[in-house]
Amino acid sequence: MMLSNKFYLLLQLALFLTTVYSKKQPQGKLLQIVEIFRHGARYRIDNSSYSDNNQINYGQLTAHGQRMHFLLGKTLYDKYSITLNIPKTYNHTFIYVKSTNYDRTIMSAASQLAGIFPLQYGLKISNVSDQFLMPPFQNVSKINETVFALEGGFQPIPIHVRDLKDEKQLLGYMDSCYKASMWENENHKSEEWVRIEKEYQDLLDALIEDEYFGLKNDANLYDISNLVDTLISEKWFGNVEKNKEISEHVDGFLLSQEQLVLPENFSKMWVQMNLLYTTVLHLSLYKTPQQKKTSVTPFFTELLNYFNNYINNQQYYKWIMLSAHDTTIAMISQGMNFTSWECLEQVKLQQNVSKNCIYTYPGFSSNIIFELYQDKNNEHFIKVLYNGTEQSICGSSKKYCYLKEFSQALKYSTVNDYDLECGNQMNDNQIFGTTQEKQQIMESENQALFTYLVTVLSILLIISIIFNYLQRRKILILRQNLQQRADYSTI
Repeated sequence: MMLSNKFYLLLQLALFLTTVYSKKQPQGKLLQIVEIFRHGARYRIDNSSYSDNNQINYGQLTAHGQRMHFLLGKTLYDKYSITLNIPKTYNHTFIYVKSTNYDRTIMSAASQLAGIFPLQYGLKISNVSDQFLMPPFQNVSKINETVFALEGGFQPIPIHVRDLKDEKQLLGYMDSCYKASMWENENHKSEEWVRIEKEYQDLLDALIEDEYFGLKNDANLYDISNLVDTLISEKWFGNVEKNKEISEHVDGFLLSQEQLVLPENFSKMWVQMNLLYTTVLHLSLYKTPQQKKTSVTPFFTELLNYFNNYINNQQYYKWIMLSAHDTTIAMISQGMNFTSWECLEQVKLQQNVSKNCIYTYPGFSSNIIFELYQDKNNEHFIKVLYNGTEQSICGSSKKYCYLKEFSQALKYSTVNDYDLECGNQMNDNQIFGTTQEKQQIMESENQALFTYLVTVLSILLIISIIFNYLQRRKILILRQNLQQRADYSTI
């Protein structure tokens, strides 16, 4: 009897825990993912800092960067192959890929796709005559491949890009926003910028005094940020001797990414340089509430469109892949309240951080994945992963958020009209007003055109009358002269 009571109590406890857990973490079917990532390791892009430079391929993706995304692609395939039913052979209805218009982001997307859609699974050619396989060119090269369309079964996959000035979704903080550069310049003159520069003054002085880096005496936060960016590229290039040389000038330079966040390493120079680098990024691009909300509005708008279009059967992609930059990851992170320049300053001063704060910079291949699920009641909910770790979202400690609540939360992180906030060209309604006003303007324009035409025709008619009058008068005078001559001849 006692055993059965214990069993009953244990059963009740299990049911209670199951109920509590189900409320905290709903179960459901994964429908779609939206993946946004930073490109892989690249060569340096700045030549104004750290003069030791012997390269010509600025900003290009390195071999290590290609491998990083290839491995990320294989990892994500393993994670989602069953839940998303990923095909081995590329299917245009399964995935949509977009990149910013930079070589390193386009190549990063291609490298990741190679990890998802492997060799030996490309399209196969049918058993047809060679005449249907040959391009119209003399002496076409021969290949040994007889099964696949491309050697080794390679799979070419389209990667979509837009001009930088038109790329609002991934680069909402750049050329697509007319006021962006003005806002950034204002931020560099702000009292917050001056204050934070003083907080890092000891670090600035130490780097300026070290002749190894060749910094000017008036180097500021932005100059040090460029230096850090260059040193990060140098580090990830993986030259052991070079990295050892730099570590003699930068304490903690050889620390791994995992070691950067350990409390015992907080005071090391490289950790402080990384914190400065991340702070400058946010303080430059995402300082004011207007900047924060405006820059991320196009991305969040498209994100909700992806989800809603899939749910409403207006779009069929299960995977949206977006290749971009560290600034893009930072833009989305601050929009999701994962980080901010304010909390980064709190970390610097070792104060109690008021909220969640990712204070490490978005390293090469850093990624954010938005997952769309459907529960047993056909309700949809969202999970968000930052570098593979689920994050608390929707202003709570929960690791999930139902779509309606998620959509509502994003409204607090966006603006109503991106172009209006940016000072871009106004839309038709802003130029012409309402439909009634448009009709009035069109009627007014038509009336003005009619008046103009009547005036022109009237002038032409008057000119014609005058011309005819002058011609007739000229003829009359000529006749009179001839008559007079005739009279003279008779004398």
